[in-house]
Amino acid sequence: MNNRPITYILSFLLLFTVLVGMQVYFLVNSYALRQKEIVETVRLKLKDLEDDVDRFDDSYYMKNKTYLELFVALDDNKINEDSVRRFYNDRSDTVSRKLKKYVDSLFMDLGYQVAVKKELTSIYSHTKNRDLLTKNITIYESSGDKGKENSLTSGTWEMSYSKSTSEKEKINEQVKEDEKIISYSFLVSRKTTFIIANLYWIIFKELLLFVVASLLILIAILYIFYITYKNLLKQKKQVLVLHDMVDNVSHEMRTPISTMKLASVNLQKKHNDCNFSVLDRQILRLEKLLQPLTDPAVTTETSEYDLRDINHLLFDLQTADINGQVNLLSFPKESIRVNKVLFETIISNLITNSFKYGAIEVSLSVNLIDDMLHIKVLDNGQGIDENEIPYIFEKFYRVQKDNIHNTKGLGLGLYIVKKVVDQFNGNINVKSQINKGSEFLIVLPYGK
Repeated sequence: MNNRPITYILSFLLLFTVLVGMQVYFLVNSYALRQKEIVETVRLKLKDLEDDVDRFDDSYYMKNKTYLELFVALDDNKINEDSVRRFYNDRSDTVSRKLKKYVDSLFMDLGYQVAVKKELTSIYSHTKNRDLLTKNITIYESSGDKGKENSLTSGTWEMSYSKSTSEKEKINEQVKEDEKIISYSFLVSRKTTFIIANLYWIIFKELLLFVVASLLILIAILYIFYITYKNLLKQKKQVLVLHDMVDNVSHEMRTPISTMKLASVNLQKKHNDCNFSVLDRQILRLEKLLQPLTDPAVTTETSEYDLRDINHLLFDLQTADINGQVNLLSFPKESIRVNKVLFETIISNLITNSFKYGAIEVSLSVNLIDDMLHIKVLDNGQGIDENEIPYIFEKFYRVQKDNIHNTKGLGLGLYIVKKVVDQFNGNINVKSQINKGSEFLIVLPYGK
């Protein structure tokens, strides 16, 4: 039985984890699908870029004789790779600007920031059987934006180049000139790629509503579970308190019932006025025990008495069955009249409660300050834990230690005090330290 809450929590966490996993799965798949759609849309718009736009034709940038001579010089180690790279860079600036303007016009309506780049990936020399490039050379690019590269086109073709050399020999004083033809053959590879610089931001904006909705749903589920679990704990606590209250009421009723039974037996044997007194006191005790269980703060008692008669109340409390001393520190000198029943209820419940929880000495002070009646009860009892203070005014609540109530009672004393104070639109404040005592300050409006 006690393991059920843990089982429920673990089951909820498992189901919640599965739900989060499903949300993440759908989100990732939606992201991947939308990314693929955008990339294909851009690729479709750029597919005719090199065929339809003459100014980006490879014949000028890759197949021109000047470029072949450049490859030959590189093959003969007359120049290095960096020289070739600078050669392309110097000639690509103009084309790059035109290309950027053209690409931007294609995607202006869609809001995509697309950049196109064409590169030489390989120049393989058949003459010397080696690749002349160690890394790609950029022919042109429309923008320097960074992002994931997507393939647009790629190609490989053969390029040949021949040149002649002459040698002169002197034979029989005649000049003879021989020509020698040298051929070069290259396998050139290139690729064209594009990036979408703001791809992540585009997808994020499109999926933002889905993400926010998913988060709100998950938060709502967590909140509902938290409130439900909290209410269940509160109800469980109330049930335990109610059971405890019933046990205490049963215990408290045993003594007067037993006494009344004994008095009834004695009356049957012999008439005695003392037995009637016993019956009256026990009946009154039962009435006082049961009365708070209905509506303790509502009373038809309207009698008033002078606050200076408080000494009579303290005397009655002092002569009651308590182990301690009640001290009156201060009280108003002027004549002040208050509701007798309600005032006595506040004072007696606070003082009795202090003695129940270990107080040996209780001090009471009553003062009238700016038409406000200040009632302070200070004791040297065991004190109240800070975590318990918010609950001590709840009906049937009693402070527990190690799940055990160390004092008898119904948990109604402070509840009654709070309800009476609320009736008069007053305030009650509590200060307490463990093993040092507690201080209750009640402030009530006073109308003369």
